[in-house]
Amino acid sequence: MRTRNKKKKILLIAIIFFGLISGFSLLSLLGQGQFKQLNFIDLPCKNIRKIPGAEDLALNKKGFLFLASQDRQSPIYEQIWPQGSIFGIPLEDSKAKAIDLKNSSFPSEFHPRALGIFENSEGTSLFVVNYRKNGFTIEVFGWKDNILSHQKTITSPLFIQPSGIAVISHKQFYILNEYGLYTTLGHAIEDLLQLKKSHMLYFDGKSMRKTKYHFRQAFGITFNPQMNALFVSDQADKSIHRVDLEKGTQEKVLSLPSHPAHLNWDASTQKIWLAAHPKLIQLKSHSLDPRAVPSPTQVIAISYEEKSSIFRTNEVMTSINSKVSGGTSVLPWKSEILIGAAFENGIARCRTQQSSS
Repeated sequence: MRTRNKKKKILLIAIIFFGLISGFSLLSLLGQGQFKQLNFIDLPCKNIRKIPGAEDLALNKKGFLFLASQDRQSPIYEQIWPQGSIFGIPLEDSKAKAIDLKNSSFPSEFHPRALGIFENSEGTSLFVVNYRKNGFTIEVFGWKDNILSHQKTITSPLFIQPSGIAVISHKQFYILNEYGLYTTLGHAIEDLLQLKKSHMLYFDGKSMRKTKYHFRQAFGITFNPQMNALFVSDQADKSIHRVDLEKGTQEKVLSLPSHPAHLNWDASTQKIWLAAHPKLIQLKSHSLDPRAVPSPTQVIAISYEEKSSIFRTNEVMTSINSKVSGGTSVLPWKSEILIGAAFENGIARCRTQQSSS
């Protein structure tokens, strides 16, 4: 009798356990948009090819587009990591092709993920989040006479899995750690328990420090026009946070329909532009085989009134096709938008009158 009761208890525990796992899996699928019905908004697009893995974009005042390029589809990627590069496109030329800006000044190990740009009368600096095989660095480049020259490497033990970067001078920047724990197991625990361990770092030109601002999975970052506040995209929470640098406060200001990637402030439209993933699990499948599994891309423009703190979103594009798949960064240019993607071999150049409104 005792043996039979014991078996019943074990069976009941097993049923409860698998029920909880199934329920959590279903909630995870729902939360990551796997069953979401999408209303597609397509735009006429063309591709600029031969730019592998252009995850992030940066645009200077003269209309020259910089792209962080890393080939993530090479059969040897996991073992060797093919050398990445920075590409450039002069957008004034509608037929321009991408230019590989790599030269002998580049670091010997270069795998760029995110970009930040700063311009003033002293010149132009491009900051690059670099993933090395055994760590992370920030690589600082100068841009002069159409040449990208490496100037400095910044390292820190505080780098865990850096994502977006926002640059405020030729020496200072804010950068996000996508996770707060150092190991792959730790990342899984953060995801499973929805912990707010992701955070922001600040480099004052001499030293790095951790700030008090935390998120579930901070991904993209950009400044407001006055450069006294930061906007941060939280990919796991599908939200935008505003960090007031003068008051030292953090506020969740927007909930989004999709999982946001990189953010970019555009002065010409006075808006924040972001690429987002409506179906995050599909993006993960897309990363393994981009040609076989396309992933929808959503482009959202955010306008806001600084005084009243009113935020409005405009869904500019929602698409899934051979020209736009798995978009991770977007920038407007006149009557166009440029969309980079981490797992494609090129970027999309799409026409829209909304980008100039």
